Amino acid sequence: MTLFLQEYGFNDQSADIPAVSSDHLQKRSRTLRRRGEIIDDYILHWKEENRPTLQQLRSAYTSYGEMLKAMQTSLFSARTMFITGWMDMRDKQRLVGILQGICANRFILTERKDPRAPVRLLNVRWLQPFELLVKTMGMPSNSEIDPTPFAAFTFVLLFGLMFGDLGQGLVLLLAGLALKMFGRKRSMENLQQAGGIMIACGGSAAACGLLYGIVFSSERIIPALWFHPTADIMKLFTMTILLGVIFIMAGMCVNILNSFLNADYTEALFAKRGLHGAHHLRRDCRICLKLPKYRSASGDMVRDRLCPCTADYFFISRTAGRRAFS
Repeated sequence: MTLFLQEYGFNDQSADIPAVSSDHLQKRSRTLRRRGEIIDDYILHWKEENRPTLQQLRSAYTSYGEMLKAMQTSLFSARTMFITGWMDMRDKQRLVGILQGICANRFILTERKDPRAPVRLLNVRWLQPFELLVKTMGMPSNSEIDPTPFAAFTFVLLFGLMFGDLGQGLVLLLAGLALKMFGRKRSMENLQQAGGIMIACGGSAAACGLLYGIVFSSERIIPALWFHPTADIMKLFTMTILLGVIFIMAGMCVNILNSFLNADYTEALFAKRGLHGAHHLRRDCRICLKLPKYRSASGDMVRDRLCPCTADYFFISRTAGRRAFS
């Protein structure tokens, strides 16, 4: 290899390199490592001291980047520019003030509603963390009701009823507080919302743990303010089933209202999640509630009461379908 390099003009100068012991190299390595640690500590300290300024610079550069992207998709000449986009109508006066400061009165502002415009959820502060759940399932359209309040109430309540435990609920609450503080420190909105959800669910689990008398899966530490689930499991099952039916009916009512808002009357009146389905769900629930009364009667009596309702359901469904598409 040395001869090959020498043919192309390379000279062997390895003999001129002074000999270095391994102890000297290790000492040099430790010195450089300590210097690197000192530099890292200095950079971290400098970032903490100048965090507000750095955040402002990041926000400014992000805004400039978005402006450059908008300019690439806008029509402009040496004297005029045409910009189109979506915005919240409540920010209209702010936009007018910005345009007046840049262009004086030499601008034209027009507006129109666009059904394809992206949706921006607006909720009170304590409901904003649950927007993360809604965004995970799918954003509502502009003509639909924001399901965030309903989702927040049902999620927190059912979580507490299913995982009612005073000790574990408090642990989850503290973990949510830590996650929210970490997300706020890192300016990460998703972590802040997840922490808010954990705080609410932990508080609900702790409250239900007091009602159940459960602390870290033990029912012998504190008395139950309501009942012990293991002592009366059927009561817990009945309560959760009734809550499930109530939530299903509430969801169907929201779907009916959304269908009316979108002028989709077929979906609102005749669909399974519409008024027709809600009516038969109510009827089936009444039958289930009355079944214990018919246990003493013969089995034929129960079937006689159930079969007409089932036949009536299919008859109305087929008739409604023919009317809807005729």
